[in-house]
Amino acid sequence: MNGVISQNLVPNPSFETYSTLPNSSSDWSFCVGWNNVNLNSGFWPYATPDYFHTSGTGGGNLPNSAFGTVSPQNGNAIIGLYSKHSSALNSRDYMSAQLTTPLTVGSTYTISFWMTNGSGNYYYGSSLSNMGIRLSTAPLTQVTHENIGGVPQAMVTSAPWLPSWTFYSFTYVATSAMSYITIGNFHTDAAVTSVVHAPSANFSTAAYYFFDNIRVEQTSLLPVELLSFEAVKEEERVRLDWKTNVEINNDFFRIERSTDLTEWTEIGEVEGAGNTNEVQVYQMYDQRPAAGVSYYRLSQTDFDGSITYSDIRTVDFVSTEEIRIYPIPANEQVTVQSNGRLTEFRVLDPSGKDVTHQIELLDQSADGLLLLDISKLASGYYFFSANGVVEKLQKF
Repeated sequence: MNGVISQNLVPNPSFETYSTLPNSSSDWSFCVGWNNVNLNSGFWPYATPDYFHTSGTGGGNLPNSAFGTVSPQNGNAIIGLYSKHSSALNSRDYMSAQLTTPLTVGSTYTISFWMTNGSGNYYYGSSLSNMGIRLSTAPLTQVTHENIGGVPQAMVTSAPWLPSWTFYSFTYVATSAMSYITIGNFHTDAAVTSVVHAPSANFSTAAYYFFDNIRVEQTSLLPVELLSFEAVKEEERVRLDWKTNVEINNDFFRIERSTDLTEWTEIGEVEGAGNTNEVQVYQMYDQRPAAGVSYYRLSQTDFDGSITYSDIRTVDFVSTEEIRIYPIPANEQVTVQSNGRLTEFRVLDPSGKDVTHQIELLDQSADGLLLLDISKLASGYYFFSANGVVEKLQKF
């Protein structure tokens, strides 16, 4: 049986919910469910993270913030943290929240987030190592602006300079009933690597990162052994077929559809077989599929309300863009050819997790050709998504 991801335990994970739209920098307190660990909403010497929104004003606006040009990775809001100060030793911003449910000791979790330095007119010009997420059983505290120490369970050990959003994902086996999540840099200045990338920035030796879409999700075994799950275009509708070999405490299935791998819509529900070791055959139709590329997944709900998800399937209705990937399968490099210019792309594994950060762009031409290094990917198949088109990529 395959490992799958359950619900996100982070409240307000993309910072969309607010009490008031930010109208200046440092308006962290307007972001519902999150705090800055020193709990002081004033200014220096207290660390005051920044909350930004596309409808914000007076320094709390996007995409042209005072700290760099950036649009949200997801939704309309993000947070920003200074992670190394130009003059105050070991000075750090943090944002923290209480998880919706404590972690279960011994269970495996996926911790993931998106991070960028933004682009344009940089206020801080350096990258920094050891940015990450620390989980704890009690709220972490900060007196003013000092680093609060400890070892993050998810940490980017390199010092990446990220003009665009980059996805990071980590696996963690819970050793305690962790109930709180805190984002930032927990090390001293002496224990990190800092690299200047924008010498013309206001503070070239200081570092600042934006964050979005924070997730802590339990990785579990699907209590249903799937023999197959397929989404097939059939005239003007999509037929969803799946078969099971084993079902344990299976209450019902749902088919869900997305056009962006972020927002999912329920298409329909089918009663499960409960407990069985015999092959079960299921079918459902999406009578009104969306135009372009749609993603389908199968959710399965236990009698106790636990929900798990299958791998993702794709269907394309009337896309004018064409993408060809070769060779298939490949081990080291693949070439992507398109009839249009490829400005951005994503690579996702069968569960929908973004693994683009494991891909290196070796070459790009104006006529729609990309040369990609896929050597860091694990063996298996993946989804290459660009310009509204999804094609399969296979690594052996």
